[in-house]
Amino acid sequence: MVLPQRLWPLVIAICVAFCNTDVVVVPTLKTWGIASWLLVTLVLAIATVELIWWFWFWRWVIRLVAEVRQIRATVQFGKELGQELKYQGYVDRVLKHLETTYAKAIAPDNHVNRKIRRWGYLALFVLGIEPTPGGRAIGVIFCGACNWRRGLWVLIFGNVFHVLSVIWGWNLLFRLLGH
Repeated sequence: MVLPQRLWPLVIAICVAFCNTDVVVVPTLKTWGIASWLLVTLVLAIATVELIWWFWFWRWVIRLVAEVRQIRATVQFGKELGQELKYQGYVDRVLKHLETTYAKAIAPDNHVNRKIRRWGYLALFVLGIEPTPGGRAIGVIFCGACNWRRGLWVLIFGNVFHVLSVIWGWNLLFRLLGH
């Protein structure tokens, strides 16, 4: 079974999630002997592309959720594709999961979204420098849901400091382990 072309962003998102900059990219590059400013430059470039990817992905999810809701509302869709969805139930499950799980995250009245709006650029900068991946994920989902490109750039700027701290942490760990 070939995944429909319009759902390829889901596959790419899974790959990007598993190739996490903090946990996979930095130690891999260090293992390959890349260090110093080259390491910083490469990781910053990869982390920035990753954030831009996630921004685009969440814009895509919002469009997909809207499309799925609209399609489900039509009786014609049910008549034409009902049998196919039974046969390909896993695709329907993925779409349902996206719709139910992320509908709260992209809802404008979400309590986290209200706090980000209240604190504005400062909130996004703090989310960018936060040591766990969750902060940047919340920030990029918010920016994607609101199509707030300036906010994305503030998040990326905060992420620069995050990347520098991650590289410092991996350098310390590698030194402690004798590499």
